[in-house]
Order: sequence, then structure tokens, then C-alpha cells
Amino acid sequence: MKKIIFLFIVIILTSCQCAPDRKDFNNDLEFTLADCLYRASKDPIVCDKIAERYRDWHKEQSYKDKLQYCNKPENLPKGWTGESCRNYLNQK
Repeated sequence: MKKIIFLFIVIILTSCQCAPDRKDFNNDLEFTLADCLYRASKDPIVCDKIAERYRDWHKEQSYKDKLQYCNKPENLPKGWTGESCRNYLNQK
């Protein structure tokens, strides 16, 4: 969710015409997308493939985070397994 909010902020900032700074981003893909949106402010459709890569990367990161969270016994409610934890998180 933070990444979606971040992407929304990037879109707002590009309309203000301030160039993105690499140090403000967690990884190169986020910076590349923000930079593309900044440079293509008249036609953002050219950034479509980068946005798809970002979405796929974000989905993969989310899955990895869920696996890490559900694999720790201290994070699980009493009687839950890692699989039931993942199922619950996937429903949200």
C-alpha cells in the first residue's frame, strides 16, 4: 500500500515539474518509473512497460513479505499454521 501511495505522490510531483532524485527512492525500478513519468509528462503511456514491471515486482515483494511473516511462529495466532496465515492475508 505504501508503494501505491508513493507512486501517486510521484505522479503528483511530476505535474509540478520537479525532477525525481535517486536518493529518494528505495530501488532503481521505482526511480526509473518516476523519471520516465517526469520526462514523459505529455504522454505517460510510454512508461506503460516500466509500470507493468513495477507492478509485478511489487506483487512479488508482497508475496515474499507474507511468506516471511507467516513462517515465524511468534506472528501466528494460537492454532494457526503458516498456510492458514497466508490464506488469511491473501483474502485481505
